[in-house]
Amino acid sequence: MNGFIDSHFHLLAVEQKGINIATLLKELKDSGFEGGIDIGLSADDLPQRLKLSAMYPEILHASAIGPWGAALKEDISKIVSDFTNFVSDYSYQFIGEIGLDYHWNYGTKERQKELFVSQIELANSLNKPIIVHSRDADEDTKAILDTQNFKKRGIMHCFSSTEILLKSALDKDFFISFAGPVTYKSSGALRQMVSYVPLENLLLETDSPYLSPEPLRGKVNTPLNISFVYEEVSKIKNIPLDKLIEQIKSNFKLLSN
Repeated sequence: MNGFIDSHFHLLAVEQKGINIATLLKELKDSGFEGGIDIGLSADDLPQRLKLSAMYPEILHASAIGPWGAALKEDISKIVSDFTNFVSDYSYQFIGEIGLDYHWNYGTKERQKELFVSQIELANSLNKPIIVHSRDADEDTKAILDTQNFKKRGIMHCFSSTEILLKSALDKDFFISFAGPVTYKSSGALRQMVSYVPLENLLLETDSPYLSPEPLRGKVNTPLNISFVYEEVSKIKNIPLDKLIEQIKSNFKLLSN
């Protein structure tokens, strides 16, 4: 599938699942992969990830402190300051994942919100786009999006939220990225969200090694499986697959320039 983009994957986590990354990256290149974003698992793993994909400049990188960082003992200001100092020696293009996750007990909601807003401010100061994680936190995520200004357009990663949050994100001209769950038989409401998103705001992802698409559920996911997401979304949007691929590629270039 020539020209495909995977806007969110975790190479380090894929490797930890037993996948040979050198082999995977070669297979990706051979299959028509033209770019994507590798996301960290922790605030200090960027150097490892840069080494994994050093020979593939089409792979961009995001680094940040996810909502799980709110469970740390230090003040949020110190956590963000330490992260900023650490990554200042490395090249990366996005601040992410950042956001809110109330599904798990990651510190208090107030600390999560403080961490989120602090990193939005960091992204603005560095002129970098953000990648937003929101789980069981639609109301507070919406409130933060509505009250913040963004120098660069952001991404709502692995979108699975309500139309209300979708509208707020689109009002900020964010990109909305959908992953493997759009292929699940039980995801009618999510497919409805896909239908609402303008093509010029659409991105697709695997979130590898998680969220394998319907034919592969229960197996380790990799960016090679992005084709299932593209095929499902082309049906939902009722557009030819090649046109969807070109639109996603155009969107990604706008975001990453």
